Amino acid sequence: KYSASSWLNFFISFISVGVCTRLFAPDVMGEINYFVTTSNLLMGLITLGLDSMYIRYYHEPPCGMSNKQLGAKSLYSNLFVFFLLFVITFIILPGKSSLLLIKRIDQKYLLLLLVNTVLLLLMRYLNIYFRMRNKVNSYIIQSALLQVCAKVLIILAFFLDSKAVTAISFSVAGSLVLTIIYLLIYAKDFFPSKVSLSFKGMKDNLLYAFYSWPVPFVIYLNIWPSQRIIIEKLTV
Repeated sequence: KYSASSWLNFFISFISVGVCTRLFAPDVMGEINYFVTTSNLLMGLITLGLDSMYIRYYHEPPCGMSNKQLGAKSLYSNLFVFFLLFVITFIILPGKSSLLLIKRIDQKYLLLLLVNTVLLLLMRYLNIYFRMRNKVNSYIIQSALLQVCAKVLIILAFFLDSKAVTAISFSVAGSLVLTIIYLLIYAKDFFPSKVSLSFKGMKDNLLYAFYSWPVPFVIYLNIWPSQRIIIEKLTV
C-alpha cells in the first residue's frame, strides 16, 4: 500500500525534472537542488536521531509514557535544537553562517533555508505519525502534496521570474501553507494535552537515537559538497 507513495513521487519527480531542466538555466537548477539538499542536511542534523527513536519505540514507548507523548517529546526537543540553530546562524553569526552554507552573504536566502528546515522537520513527524498509525491515504496524500510544493510550484514560479530565489520562495511558501493546514487538522491527534520534556529513565532509547542519528545526516553530507562544487563551477 505504501509503495503507491513512492511510485506517485517518482512520477511527479520524473515529469517535473524534465520540465525544469528545459525552463531553468543549469546554474539555477543547481542552486535549487543545493537548497533542497542543505535543508535536508540541516534537518538531519537537528533531529539528533529522535525521529528514528520515535519510530522504533512507537509501539513500545518507555514505561509510563504513551506513543503520543513520545512523539511530542521528540518533536519539542528537535524544535529546541532548531531554535538554537536559528539563534546561532541568523542572529549571532549570520555572515559566517551564510558564507558556510551558501558561500555568500544573503540574509533572505538564509532565512528561507532555516524556514524550510523546520517545515521539513514538522512534516517528517507527521509523516511518521501517518505511517505508524497505518493511515495509508493520509500518508500518500501528504507525500504527494510535498512533492507538489517541491517541484510543481517551482515550475509555476518560472512564469513570474526565472531566478532561483523566486522558485525557492514559491516552494517554501507552499510548504508553509501546507504545514499550517496539516497542523491545524492533526494537532489534536498528534499532540498530547500534557508532555514532560524530561528524558529520565530513557537511557536505552536515547542510545538508540544517538546510534541511528548519523545515518540520514551522513547521506546528505556526502551529497552536499559535490553540489556545492558544481554550483561554484557553474557560477564562475
